[in-house]
Amino acid sequence: MRKQEDGELCTDECRSPMSERNRFFTGKYMTARDFRADQDYTLEHHRLHNRLLHGWGVACGFGVTTHPSEECRDWVIVGPGVALDCFGRELILRDRTPVRIQMCHDAAASADDAHTDEEGADQSASRQLLLCAVYAEEEIEPVPVIYDDCECEPNRREANRIRETVRLEAHPFADFDPSCWGVPGGGDTRCRDDCDTELPAGAEGCVEPECECGVRVPLALLEPGDAGYLVIDTQGRRRLRPPPENLTHVVHTNWVHGGTMTLDELVELRTLKIRFDRKIAEAEGFATGINSETLLVQHAGESDNLEFVPYDVEHPPQLIDECRAEYAIDLNFLGGRRRGGLMGSTIYVTLLADMVLDCHGQAVDGNHVAGRLPSGNGAPGGTFRSWFRIQSSYNEESAS
Repeated sequence: MRKQEDGELCTDECRSPMSERNRFFTGKYMTARDFRADQDYTLEHHRLHNRLLHGWGVACGFGVTTHPSEECRDWVIVGPGVALDCFGRELILRDRTPVRIQMCHDAAASADDAHTDEEGADQSASRQLLLCAVYAEEEIEPVPVIYDDCECEPNRREANRIRETVRLEAHPFADFDPSCWGVPGGGDTRCRDDCDTELPAGAEGCVEPECECGVRVPLALLEPGDAGYLVIDTQGRRRLRPPPENLTHVVHTNWVHGGTMTLDELVELRTLKIRFDRKIAEAEGFATGINSETLLVQHAGESDNLEFVPYDVEHPPQLIDECRAEYAIDLNFLGGRRRGGLMGSTIYVTLLADMVLDCHGQAVDGNHVAGRLPSGNGAPGGTFRSWFRIQSSYNEESAS
Protein backbone atom coordinates (compact mmCIF):
# COMPACT_ATOMS: atom_id res chain seq x y z
CA MET A 1 0.00 0.00 0.00
CA ARG A 2 1.39 3.38 -0.97
CA LYS A 3 0.21 6.64 0.60
CA GLN A 4 0.17 9.80 -1.45
CA GLU A 5 0.33 13.07 0.46
CA ASP A 6 -0.15 16.50 -1.03
CA GLY A 7 2.41 19.15 -0.32
CA GLU A 8 1.91 22.87 -0.03
CA LEU A 9 1.73 23.28 -3.80
CA CYS A 10 -1.06 21.98 -5.97
CA THR A 11 -0.48 18.56 -7.52
CA ASP A 12 -1.65 17.29 -10.89
CA GLU A 13 -5.14 16.57 -9.57
CA CYS A 14 -5.63 20.30 -8.92
CA ARG A 15 -4.88 21.29 -12.50
CA SER A 16 -7.27 23.15 -14.78
CA PRO A 17 -10.43 21.16 -15.63
CA MET A 18 -10.20 18.79 -18.56
CA SER A 19 -11.99 19.90 -21.70
CA GLU A 20 -12.06 16.45 -23.29
CA ARG A 21 -14.25 13.45 -22.53
CA ASN A 22 -14.67 10.02 -24.06
CA ARG A 23 -16.82 9.43 -27.10
CA PHE A 24 -18.10 5.86 -27.04
CA PHE A 25 -18.94 3.75 -30.07
CA THR A 26 -19.30 0.04 -30.79
CA GLY A 27 -15.97 -1.66 -31.35
CA LYS A 28 -13.91 1.04 -29.61
CA TYR A 29 -10.59 -0.18 -28.18
CA MET A 30 -10.11 1.19 -24.66
CA THR A 31 -7.13 1.26 -22.33
CA ALA A 32 -6.64 2.41 -18.73
CA ARG A 33 -5.96 5.91 -20.11
CA ASP A 34 -9.53 6.15 -21.46
CA PHE A 35 -11.12 5.06 -18.20
CA ARG A 36 -8.93 7.48 -16.25
CA ALA A 37 -9.98 10.28 -18.58
CA ASP A 38 -13.64 9.72 -17.66
CA GLN A 39 -12.87 9.82 -13.94
CA ASP A 40 -10.68 12.90 -14.31
CA TYR A 41 -13.29 14.76 -16.36
CA THR A 42 -16.05 14.10 -13.82
CA LEU A 43 -13.90 14.82 -10.76
CA GLU A 44 -12.35 17.99 -12.08
CA HIS A 45 -15.64 19.53 -13.20
CA HIS A 46 -17.28 18.54 -9.93
CA ARG A 47 -14.47 20.21 -7.99
CA LEU A 48 -14.70 23.27 -10.20
CA HIS A 49 -18.40 23.47 -9.32
CA ASN A 50 -17.57 23.15 -5.59
CA ARG A 51 -14.89 25.82 -5.73
CA LEU A 52 -16.73 28.48 -7.72
CA LEU A 53 -20.28 27.98 -6.44
CA HIS A 54 -19.68 26.96 -2.83
CA GLY A 55 -16.20 28.17 -1.91
CA TRP A 56 -14.06 26.46 0.70
CA GLY A 57 -14.37 25.82 4.42
CA VAL A 58 -16.10 23.54 6.90
CA ALA A 59 -19.54 22.37 5.81
CA CYS A 60 -20.45 20.54 9.02
CA GLY A 61 -18.86 18.79 11.97
CA PHE A 62 -15.09 18.79 12.54
CA GLY A 63 -15.57 19.70 16.19
CA VAL A 64 -12.34 19.97 18.18
CA THR A 65 -12.33 19.15 21.90
CA THR A 66 -9.78 18.36 24.58
CA HIS A 67 -8.96 14.72 25.28
CA PRO A 68 -11.10 13.32 28.13
CA SER A 69 -8.07 11.74 29.84
CA GLU A 70 -5.95 13.96 32.09
CA GLU A 71 -2.91 11.99 30.99
CA CYS A 72 -3.47 13.20 27.42
CA ARG A 73 -3.53 16.95 27.94
CA ASP A 74 -1.49 17.49 24.80
CA TRP A 75 -4.04 15.62 22.67
CA VAL A 76 -7.25 16.85 21.04
CA ILE A 77 -10.17 14.95 19.57
CA VAL A 78 -11.41 15.92 16.11
CA GLY A 79 -14.97 14.82 15.40
CA PRO A 80 -16.42 13.58 12.11
CA GLY A 81 -17.06 16.25 9.54
CA VAL A 82 -17.20 17.40 5.93
CA ALA A 83 -15.27 20.28 4.37
CA LEU A 84 -14.17 21.59 0.99
CA ASP A 85 -10.64 22.79 0.38
CA CYS A 86 -9.66 25.66 -1.90
CA PHE A 87 -9.37 23.28 -4.85
CA GLY A 88 -12.95 22.02 -4.44
CA ARG A 89 -11.94 18.63 -3.06
CA GLU A 90 -14.16 17.02 -0.42
CA LEU A 91 -12.58 16.25 2.95
CA ILE A 92 -14.69 13.63 4.74
CA LEU A 93 -13.63 12.49 8.21
CA ARG A 94 -15.86 9.59 9.23
CA ASP A 95 -14.66 8.85 12.78
CA ARG A 96 -13.54 10.68 15.89
CA THR A 97 -9.78 11.03 15.56
CA PRO A 98 -7.24 11.81 18.31
CA VAL A 99 -4.38 14.16 17.38
CA ARG A 100 -1.30 14.83 19.47
CA ILE A 101 -0.25 18.48 19.48
CA GLN A 102 3.49 19.03 19.65
CA MET A 103 4.11 22.41 21.22
CA CYS A 104 7.59 23.89 21.04
CA HIS A 105 9.49 24.56 24.28
CA ASP A 106 8.51 28.22 24.42
CA ALA A 107 4.87 27.37 23.76
CA ALA A 108 4.82 24.89 26.64
CA ALA A 109 5.34 27.65 29.17
CA SER A 110 2.40 28.61 31.31
CA ALA A 111 -0.10 31.15 30.01
CA ASP A 112 0.88 33.67 32.68
CA ASP A 113 4.54 33.70 31.60
CA ALA A 114 3.59 35.02 28.17
CA HIS A 115 2.86 38.50 29.53
CA THR A 116 5.79 39.08 31.86
CA ASP A 117 7.63 41.45 29.53
CA GLU A 118 6.95 44.07 26.87
CA GLU A 119 6.94 41.47 24.11
CA GLY A 120 4.20 39.42 25.77
CA ALA A 121 1.72 39.93 22.97
CA ASP A 122 4.20 38.81 20.32
CA GLN A 123 5.15 35.78 22.40
CA SER A 124 1.50 34.85 22.79
CA ALA A 125 0.99 34.95 19.02
CA SER A 126 4.10 32.84 18.41
CA ARG A 127 2.77 30.17 20.78
CA GLN A 128 -0.37 29.56 18.75
CA LEU A 129 -0.86 26.63 16.40
CA LEU A 130 -3.45 26.21 13.68
CA LEU A 131 -4.93 22.72 13.48
CA CYS A 132 -5.82 21.96 9.86
CA ALA A 133 -7.40 19.26 7.73
CA VAL A 134 -5.67 18.29 4.48
CA TYR A 135 -6.96 16.15 1.63
CA ALA A 136 -4.88 13.02 1.01
CA GLU A 137 -5.10 9.77 -0.94
CA GLU A 138 -4.00 6.22 -0.26
CA GLU A 139 -3.52 3.50 -2.87
CA ILE A 140 -4.92 0.27 -1.39
CA GLU A 141 -5.76 -3.33 -2.30
CA PRO A 142 -2.66 -4.37 -4.30
CA VAL A 143 -3.56 -6.94 -6.97
CA PRO A 144 -1.46 -8.83 -9.57
CA VAL A 145 -1.04 -7.18 -12.98
CA ILE A 146 -2.35 -9.68 -15.54
CA TYR A 147 -1.00 -7.86 -18.58
CA ASP A 148 1.73 -5.24 -18.72
CA ASP A 149 2.50 -3.66 -22.09
CA CYS A 150 5.56 -1.83 -20.77
CA GLU A 151 7.44 -4.22 -18.49
CA CYS A 152 7.83 -7.97 -18.04
CA GLU A 153 7.55 -8.37 -14.29
CA PRO A 154 5.56 -11.49 -13.45
CA ASN A 155 5.21 -10.44 -9.80
CA ARG A 156 4.20 -6.85 -10.44
CA ARG A 157 1.22 -5.57 -8.40
CA GLU A 158 -0.84 -2.40 -8.64
CA ALA A 159 -3.29 -0.78 -6.27
CA ASN A 160 -6.88 -1.69 -7.08
CA ARG A 161 -8.47 1.24 -5.20
CA ILE A 162 -7.75 4.82 -4.18
CA ARG A 163 -9.00 5.77 -0.73
CA GLU A 164 -9.65 9.45 -0.09
CA THR A 165 -8.59 10.38 3.45
CA VAL A 166 -8.05 13.40 5.67
CA ARG A 167 -4.73 14.20 7.28
CA LEU A 168 -4.82 16.31 10.46
CA GLU A 169 -1.79 18.48 11.18
CA ALA A 170 -0.85 21.53 13.24
CA HIS A 171 1.35 24.40 12.06
CA PRO A 172 2.47 27.70 13.64
CA PHE A 173 -0.24 30.30 13.25
CA ALA A 174 2.37 32.88 12.25
CA ASP A 175 3.11 30.88 9.08
CA PHE A 176 -0.38 31.49 7.67
CA ASP A 177 -1.87 34.39 5.79
CA PRO A 178 -3.99 36.43 8.26
CA SER A 179 -7.07 35.85 6.10
CA CYS A 180 -6.99 32.12 6.94
CA TRP A 181 -8.44 32.65 10.42
CA GLY A 182 -11.02 35.12 11.65
CA VAL A 183 -10.00 37.17 14.70
CA PRO A 184 -11.70 40.10 16.47
CA GLY A 185 -10.45 43.28 14.87
CA GLY A 186 -8.98 41.40 11.91
CA GLY A 187 -5.35 40.92 10.95
CA ASP A 188 -2.76 42.30 8.57
CA THR A 189 -4.52 40.98 5.48
CA ARG A 190 -3.26 42.30 2.18
CA CYS A 191 -5.35 44.63 0.03
CA ARG A 192 -6.05 42.87 -3.25
CA ASP A 193 -5.23 44.67 -6.47
CA ASP A 194 -7.69 42.95 -8.83
CA CYS A 195 -9.92 45.87 -9.81
CA ASP A 196 -9.05 45.46 -13.49
CA THR A 197 -10.30 41.88 -13.58
CA GLU A 198 -13.85 40.71 -14.08
CA LEU A 199 -15.96 39.69 -11.11
CA PRO A 200 -16.62 37.39 -9.36
CA ALA A 201 -13.01 36.37 -9.97
CA GLY A 202 -10.27 37.18 -12.39
CA ALA A 203 -8.45 34.62 -14.47
CA GLU A 204 -6.11 33.90 -11.53
CA GLY A 205 -8.89 32.63 -9.28
CA CYS A 206 -11.37 31.43 -11.86
CA VAL A 207 -9.68 28.68 -13.86
CA GLU A 208 -6.70 28.33 -11.53
CA PRO A 209 -7.56 28.67 -7.81
CA GLU A 210 -5.81 31.29 -5.71
CA CYS A 211 -5.47 29.84 -2.22
CA GLU A 212 -4.11 31.93 0.64
CA CYS A 213 -4.17 28.88 2.94
CA GLY A 214 -2.77 26.45 0.38
CA VAL A 215 -4.21 22.94 0.55
CA ARG A 216 -5.20 23.27 4.22
CA VAL A 217 -8.60 23.87 5.80
CA PRO A 218 -8.07 25.44 9.28
CA LEU A 219 -10.18 23.83 12.02
CA ALA A 220 -9.01 25.29 15.34
CA LEU A 221 -6.58 27.76 16.87
CA LEU A 222 -4.63 26.14 19.72
CA GLU A 223 -2.45 27.58 22.43
CA PRO A 224 -1.18 26.30 25.78
CA GLY A 225 -3.29 27.08 28.82
CA ASP A 226 -3.00 26.50 32.53
CA ALA A 227 -1.83 23.17 33.96
CA GLY A 228 -0.74 21.92 30.56
CA TYR A 229 -4.21 21.97 29.03
CA LEU A 230 -4.79 23.29 25.52
CA VAL A 231 -7.02 26.28 24.84
CA ILE A 232 -9.15 25.59 21.76
CA ASP A 233 -10.81 28.27 19.59
CA THR A 234 -12.97 27.21 16.64
CA GLN A 235 -14.84 30.47 16.06
CA GLY A 236 -12.41 31.79 13.46
CA ARG A 237 -12.77 28.88 11.03
CA ARG A 238 -14.28 29.50 7.61
CA ARG A 239 -17.70 27.92 7.28
CA LEU A 240 -19.74 27.03 4.24
CA ARG A 241 -23.38 27.98 4.16
CA PRO A 242 -25.32 25.13 5.82
CA PRO A 243 -28.64 23.74 4.54
CA PRO A 244 -31.58 25.88 5.74
CA GLU A 245 -32.91 23.04 7.88
CA ASN A 246 -29.67 23.08 9.90
CA LEU A 247 -29.98 26.76 10.82
CA THR A 248 -31.43 28.21 14.02
CA HIS A 249 -34.44 30.54 13.82
CA VAL A 250 -36.61 32.83 15.90
CA VAL A 251 -39.86 30.91 16.35
CA HIS A 252 -41.90 32.95 18.82
CA THR A 253 -42.27 36.38 20.43
CA ASN A 254 -44.62 37.33 23.27
CA TRP A 255 -45.98 40.26 21.28
CA VAL A 256 -47.70 40.40 17.90
CA HIS A 257 -45.62 41.91 15.16
CA GLY A 258 -47.35 45.02 13.80
CA GLY A 259 -50.02 44.72 16.49
CA THR A 260 -51.08 47.01 19.28
CA MET A 261 -51.29 46.84 23.06
CA THR A 262 -52.26 49.28 25.75
CA LEU A 263 -49.69 50.81 28.04
CA ASP A 264 -51.21 48.89 30.95
CA GLU A 265 -50.76 45.67 29.00
CA LEU A 266 -47.12 46.57 28.34
CA VAL A 267 -46.59 47.28 32.06
CA GLU A 268 -48.10 43.90 32.88
CA LEU A 269 -46.03 42.21 30.17
CA ARG A 270 -42.87 44.18 31.01
CA THR A 271 -40.41 41.53 29.74
CA LEU A 272 -40.12 41.08 25.99
CA LYS A 273 -39.25 37.48 25.07
CA ILE A 274 -37.81 35.91 21.93
CA ARG A 275 -37.66 32.11 21.62
CA PHE A 276 -35.37 30.08 19.34
CA ASP A 277 -35.69 26.55 17.96
CA ARG A 278 -32.17 25.53 19.07
CA LYS A 279 -29.98 26.23 22.08
CA ILE A 280 -28.02 29.48 21.92
CA ALA A 281 -24.39 29.86 22.96
CA GLU A 282 -23.68 31.92 26.06
CA ALA A 283 -22.61 35.52 25.56
CA GLU A 284 -18.90 36.25 25.27
CA GLY A 285 -18.82 39.62 26.98
CA PHE A 286 -20.39 42.15 24.64
CA ALA A 287 -18.96 40.60 21.47
CA THR A 288 -21.48 37.84 20.78
CA GLY A 289 -24.55 36.25 22.35
CA ILE A 290 -27.59 37.86 23.96
CA ASN A 291 -26.53 41.11 25.63
CA SER A 292 -27.31 44.81 25.70
CA GLU A 293 -25.51 45.35 22.39
CA THR A 294 -27.28 42.64 20.38
CA LEU A 295 -30.83 42.91 21.78
CA LEU A 296 -32.11 46.47 21.49
CA VAL A 297 -35.49 48.04 22.26
CA GLN A 298 -36.35 51.56 21.06
CA HIS A 299 -39.44 53.75 20.85
CA ALA A 300 -40.57 56.73 18.81
CA GLY A 301 -43.72 58.80 18.41
CA GLU A 302 -44.94 60.07 15.07
CA SER A 303 -42.51 63.02 15.11
CA ASP A 304 -39.91 61.83 17.61
CA ASN A 305 -36.49 60.43 16.97
CA LEU A 306 -35.73 56.88 18.06
CA GLU A 307 -34.77 56.59 21.71
CA PHE A 308 -33.65 53.55 23.63
CA VAL A 309 -36.05 51.97 26.08
CA PRO A 310 -34.02 51.41 29.28
CA TYR A 311 -33.78 47.92 30.71
CA ASP A 312 -33.82 46.87 34.35
CA VAL A 313 -30.17 47.10 35.42
CA GLU A 314 -30.67 44.11 37.72
CA HIS A 315 -31.99 42.06 34.79
CA PRO A 316 -30.10 43.16 31.66
CA PRO A 317 -30.85 41.56 28.28
CA GLN A 318 -29.86 37.93 28.67
CA LEU A 319 -30.33 34.33 27.63
CA ILE A 320 -32.77 32.29 29.73
CA ASP A 321 -33.02 28.48 29.67
CA GLU A 322 -30.64 28.42 26.65
CA CYS A 323 -33.48 28.91 24.15
CA ARG A 324 -35.02 32.26 25.11
CA ALA A 325 -33.80 35.86 25.03
CA GLU A 326 -35.40 38.33 27.45
CA TYR A 327 -35.43 42.11 27.69
CA ALA A 328 -36.88 43.38 31.00
CA ILE A 329 -38.07 46.98 30.58
CA ASP A 330 -37.30 49.31 33.49
CA LEU A 331 -40.59 49.79 35.39
CA ASN A 332 -39.54 53.31 36.36
CA PHE A 333 -39.56 54.18 32.67
CA LEU A 334 -43.03 52.72 32.14
CA GLY A 335 -44.48 54.44 35.19
CA GLY A 336 -42.54 57.69 35.28
CA ARG A 337 -43.07 61.03 33.64
CA ARG A 338 -42.54 59.49 30.22
CA ARG A 339 -45.70 57.40 30.61
CA GLY A 340 -47.90 59.88 28.79
CA GLY A 341 -45.34 60.29 26.02
CA LEU A 342 -45.51 56.60 25.22
CA MET A 343 -49.13 56.83 24.11
CA GLY A 344 -49.30 56.39 20.37
CA SER A 345 -45.60 55.56 20.09
CA THR A 346 -44.13 52.54 18.36
CA ILE A 347 -41.87 50.07 20.15
CA TYR A 348 -39.11 48.60 17.95
CA VAL A 349 -37.32 45.38 18.92
CA THR A 350 -34.05 44.58 17.14
CA LEU A 351 -31.93 41.46 17.44
CA LEU A 352 -28.54 41.52 15.69
CA ALA A 353 -28.56 37.86 14.70
CA ASP A 354 -25.13 38.06 13.03
CA MET A 355 -23.67 38.13 16.54
CA VAL A 356 -25.99 35.56 18.13
CA LEU A 357 -24.53 32.07 17.73
CA ASP A 358 -26.25 28.76 18.35
CA CYS A 359 -24.70 25.80 20.17
CA HIS A 360 -22.90 24.80 16.95
CA GLY A 361 -21.27 28.21 16.57
CA GLN A 362 -23.51 29.16 13.64
CA ALA A 363 -25.20 32.57 13.48
CA VAL A 364 -28.98 32.57 13.90
CA ASP A 365 -30.94 32.92 10.65
CA GLY A 366 -32.74 35.96 11.96
CA ASN A 367 -34.20 37.89 9.02
CA HIS A 368 -37.85 38.60 9.83
CA VAL A 369 -39.06 38.00 6.27
CA ALA A 370 -42.62 39.26 5.63
CA GLY A 371 -43.14 39.57 9.39
CA ARG A 372 -43.66 35.80 9.71
CA LEU A 373 -42.12 33.23 12.03
CA PRO A 374 -40.02 31.13 11.96
CA SER A 375 -37.55 33.75 10.82
CA GLY A 376 -34.95 33.29 8.14
CA ASN A 377 -34.03 33.58 4.49
CA GLY A 378 -31.86 30.45 4.36
CA ALA A 379 -28.58 32.15 5.29
CA PRO A 380 -26.88 32.52 8.68
CA GLY A 381 -27.12 35.91 10.35
CA GLY A 382 -29.23 38.91 9.47
CA THR A 383 -31.28 41.31 11.56
CA PHE A 384 -34.51 40.41 13.32
CA ARG A 385 -36.67 43.52 13.54
CA SER A 386 -40.21 43.71 14.86
CA TRP A 387 -42.50 46.39 16.25
CA PHE A 388 -45.84 47.08 17.88
CA ARG A 389 -47.79 50.22 18.75
CA ILE A 390 -48.84 51.53 22.16
CA GLN A 391 -52.40 52.82 22.37
CA SER A 392 -54.20 54.42 25.26
CA SER A 393 -56.26 52.28 27.61
CA TYR A 394 -59.52 53.28 25.90
CA ASN A 395 -60.70 52.81 22.33
CA GLU A 396 -59.19 55.68 20.37
CA GLU A 397 -61.55 55.31 17.45
CA SER A 398 -64.64 55.66 19.57
CA ALA A 399 -63.15 58.60 21.43
CA SER A 400 -62.45 60.44 18.18
